[in-house]
Amino acid sequence: MNIKDKIEEIESDEKMPNIYILHSLLELAMRVTGLGDDSEDYTNTIYFPLGDMTINCCEYYGTLSISDEESDEVEISEGNEELILKLIKEIKKRILDYDKEIKKIREKASEKIFYKPLNKDLKEKLFGEREEI
Repeated sequence: MNIKDKIEEIESDEKMPNIYILHSLLELAMRVTGLGDDSEDYTNTIYFPLGDMTINCCEYYGTLSISDEESDEVEISEGNEELILKLIKEIKKRILDYDKEIKKIREKASEKIFYKPLNKDLKEKLFGEREEI
């Protein structure tokens, strides 16, 4: 399943509150990028960097807070749907941008590594010595 399909799957449950959609997108972002951290306890809190801020999203309690280096943590109430939807949109955009960039890098690396000619010894073992004409 590609990233775009996974995002659509996350968003497909219309009954799921937006805070949980955001949490699922942050989990996906952690898996594909290797960034962020989670609490590894029953709360399943995710700490994910976004610009110069960190998003803290707790699945168990359904809480969301944002902190930056200069200020204290700011709680975002579950009723603040407009802000939560903006964060969802931003996370989705960044995941898709990341996926696009990684595809370019992966393609370039694949061609560089696998289109490189075999070394002479291995080629001779495979095909035998060939006479030059």
